[in-house]
Amino acid sequence: RPRGGEDEGGVAVAAELDTTPWDFILGSDLVYNDVGVFMLPTVICSLLAAAARSGARAPTCYYAHTKYRFETMDMDFFAALEAAGLSCEEVREPGAPSPP
Repeated sequence: RPRGGEDEGGVAVAAELDTTPWDFILGSDLVYNDVGVFMLPTVICSLLAAAARSGARAPTCYYAHTKYRFETMDMDFFAALEAAGLSCEEVREPGAPSPP
């Protein structure tokens, strides 16, 4: 990797991402397989921990996806979030039922 904290495409390397205190974290439709089910909570925790290390206010993570796109993957993802010490809240249009 070139020096200066960037790879050849100009994208910040993981070390910079992991030490940046974020105001918020935003993601959508990032879970497509079992790897994502268990790694996304780890990545979210790492980004949230950057705030704790810097003494900054903890950011909020907003994540959205279509519930039950893949069989039981959502239930496994919610369990992985809980196991990582994260909590989630389902948000939907007022009066709209939760998907089954």
